[in-house]
Amino acid sequence: MQDFGPKVDAAWIEPFSSGSTLVDLPGLRVGIEEEAAPEFPAQILELPGQVLALVSQDLSTDPLVHNARNESDLRRALISAGLAMNGADQLFFLSPQALEMLRSDPAAHDVRQLRSDDRDLFDDFTARAPEADLDEAYVELEHWAVFGAFHDGQLAAIGSAYPFSRNESMADIGVITLPDFRGRGFARKVVQAISLHIAEHGLEPQYRCQLDNESSLILAARCGFSPFGTWDVALPE
Repeated sequence: MQDFGPKVDAAWIEPFSSGSTLVDLPGLRVGIEEEAAPEFPAQILELPGQVLALVSQDLSTDPLVHNARNESDLRRALISAGLAMNGADQLFFLSPQALEMLRSDPAAHDVRQLRSDDRDLFDDFTARAPEADLDEAYVELEHWAVFGAFHDGQLAAIGSAYPFSRNESMADIGVITLPDFRGRGFARKVVQAISLHIAEHGLEPQYRCQLDNESSLILAARCGFSPFGTWDVALPE
């Protein structure tokens, strides 16, 4: 598996590899999360050649969970326990080499950080953006860092970053491009600019999207991100 650095290991590998072990088989490790959040009773992290899972203390006593022998068994056990899977996110990170390549590229002249006094520009952008895109991208002017790409003085794409709820050394990235400006590289410029901003502040840029979001998967690759694994959570019905 590609080495993405100590921050990624600390945020993802270590939590799934530590604590009490419920199942330990070739290709599958299920651990017990002693203080699992009620809204996340189970998590599944699928890496190349290995599946790591965490379940709550209550779920660890379920015979079907305890006897799971592969990922399919585990998923069936969670459904039997009355849980619904959220749907896996693909996790992407920048390798140290990819980050250095970003640092060596000149900054795009049509991309800049947005501030609170850009509220009118931001509101005009969101008024013209499809509602479904706004919901999926989750870009807000109040987020920790917000960048925009301009065309003829008009915002064409906006991206924001905010601390990842499960580990604040990570910063999640969301981006949205207006339909009239898609396919012209504006989103790539925004994601690259915001990724550099995140790294310069000592955090790890984290890009994630649903597996069926083909355009977002392509964008991640074009921005220099490499796939790390998939992360799925079980939610109480």
